[in-house]
Amino acid sequence: MSFKLARVVGRGLPVGEPLPDVFESLVERGVRFYRGGAVLIGGTPGSMKTMFIGELVDRMKVPTLYISNDSNEATIASRFIARRIQEDSKDVRERLIEDPEWAAEQLEDLDYVRWNFSPSPTLEEIEEEMEAFEELWGEYPHLVVVDILMKVDYVEEGSGTDESIVRYLDRLARETNSCIIIACHTSENDPGTNGSPTQPKKAFLNKITKMAILALTVATDGDSFYVSPVKNRDGWADHTGESYFTFMVTPEYATIEEL
Repeated sequence: MSFKLARVVGRGLPVGEPLPDVFESLVERGVRFYRGGAVLIGGTPGSMKTMFIGELVDRMKVPTLYISNDSNEATIASRFIARRIQEDSKDVRERLIEDPEWAAEQLEDLDYVRWNFSPSPTLEEIEEEMEAFEELWGEYPHLVVVDILMKVDYVEEGSGTDESIVRYLDRLARETNSCIIIACHTSENDPGTNGSPTQPKKAFLNKITKMAILALTVATDGDSFYVSPVKNRDGWADHTGESYFTFMVTPEYATIEEL
């Protein structure tokens, strides 16, 4: 069914609300996370995509569904606790196994996040989790994290592709007014150009950026973490990846901070 645009706007827009801002430097250049669309965060293995996403989840504090098919419960829990108490996540991992009650107490303020640790979830399972979230809380999650794309199980007639998965998730984002962040690997054959640590948009494999409203490439080097918006429908972007933001990362505490 079609509508007049003025009528749609007059009733209140169903999608497009920004999630809470986390890093001021990103906001100043129009790099924000909006509900109702898919966001890609890409990087080579070890580029700290999950750590960056964890920082976003921890700071936004909005109703969240986290599909963690690339990191298990102990890894995720130790990082979130380490961020809170500023202790090495390796030491925290040992303690949470020895003292689960202590670990549970440290994570009580994270109850706005629901977790699914299935190692190979299907798209139907992800959609069912979102429906269950709505049934339980009366609204769909404002933020959904799928970490990581390559471990989502999807087969369609012919074969399921990464492009098909992102298209499916983008549809879910629009229908549920959720921001769906999808972590994914980028090609290791497309390094940053002209000395840039971050990769260009073309480093995303299989043309998956076509459906995303925002695509970021990330990289790390020592205690520096880099973010480049290579696609951004609502603000500044540089498809070459040669322009980037620099942050300070402390891997043992799982923290990423603004310089």
